[in-house]
Amino acid sequence: MGVVSAKTELRRRGVQLDPVCIRCGAAEETAEHAIRDCVWAEFYWVAGPLRLSPPPPHTRGSLADWIIAFSESKNSEAHVWFAMLLWAAWYARNRLVFQSKEMSHQECITLAASRLLEHEATYAEPTGVRPNPANISWEAPRIGTFKINTDASIRSNMGTGIGVIIRNHKGEVVTSLTKWMSEELPIENAEAVACREGIILARQSEMIKAESPRKEIFGIDMEMATRTGFM
Repeated sequence: MGVVSAKTELRRRGVQLDPVCIRCGAAEETAEHAIRDCVWAEFYWVAGPLRLSPPPPHTRGSLADWIIAFSESKNSEAHVWFAMLLWAAWYARNRLVFQSKEMSHQECITLAASRLLEHEATYAEPTGVRPNPANISWEAPRIGTFKINTDASIRSNMGTGIGVIIRNHKGEVVTSLTKWMSEELPIENAEAVACREGIILARQSEMIKAESPRKEIFGIDMEMATRTGFM
């Protein structure tokens, strides 16, 4: 797969380098090996939300064939996850090769989840009645305080993603957080966990005066988080 600059592809182009996989040292690094066939990659796909077991060695074929086969057998929701996981796997490989920084399977999955949440926030289409844009606005917190915005995304049979963003009175992003959990939570619980993570992040960042943008919802969610054991 020439579009992926794995070591064997670079060597084919005349680059002088050791073609052996930097992770396992057991095979030359092709695109297929780096993203799917390496022992690290096999555990990565099994541990991820799609729970993909690697195909038998004699049926694996090219990386392109594997991607096409997946796209023909799964729904569109799984396709987006698959794309994010592919990107994160290659990102983790490059980080190891060029920066000598290893990412764990969970770190890689969490990175893919954060990109999925960003994708949904950018491209999600509204359903039902479209709200009047004039009624949608972000109100800055008082000077000297910070505002926490949280969100949760439930993926059927996959898990739960949460996101937190904290801004100051100028609307500037001070800090943010994304997290992926393999458990599929009820939406109320997921929102409560997101609120809890927002408070934890604010405390860790020494934002003692942080306030929720939706006090009535926030209070209910935090109470539910306490009752369900998430606090």
